[in-house]
Amino acid sequence: MFSEDGKRIIFQTGGTYIFGSLKRSLKSVNLNGKDEKTLINTKYGNTFALSPDNKWIAFSELYKVYIAPMPKTGKTIGLTSSSKSVPIAQVAKDAGINLHWSADSKKLHWTLGNEYYTDELVERFMFLEGARDSVPPLDTVGIDIGLTLKSDLPKGDIV
Repeated sequence: MFSEDGKRIIFQTGGTYIFGSLKRSLKSVNLNGKDEKTLINTKYGNTFALSPDNKWIAFSELYKVYIAPMPKTGKTIGLTSSSKSVPIAQVAKDAGINLHWSADSKKLHWTLGNEYYTDELVERFMFLEGARDSVPPLDTVGIDIGLTLKSDLPKGDIV
């Protein structure tokens, strides 16, 4: 994806989506593919999803989903579910894939099985304007996607 200002390309390294190296990184390069910078390193993370405003990072670690403010330290940061350098909030009670943000960067969406989930930043971080007085429990039921498809059925006999 492009950085919010359009001056850098942000990408993930470290194997394919699920398989490959245990270590993964979120990196950026300029528009000419030069000046590579490593933004985040993780050992057990599966995927990163940077919010459109580049202020938040969602990541899955051992298939659980977390969100955190995107650190802008100028140095590589190690990000895990137990990091103390930035506030971390778990958003998925079980697991989640297909992490993606709302256009306004205020909600994270993901899927698990045939259900679609959404969580708002103001529900996980009480320091945000408009946040609740306490953090609500994690959703255990998402919206049923209801996708049904016909499957091929073989015809004929095999001898």
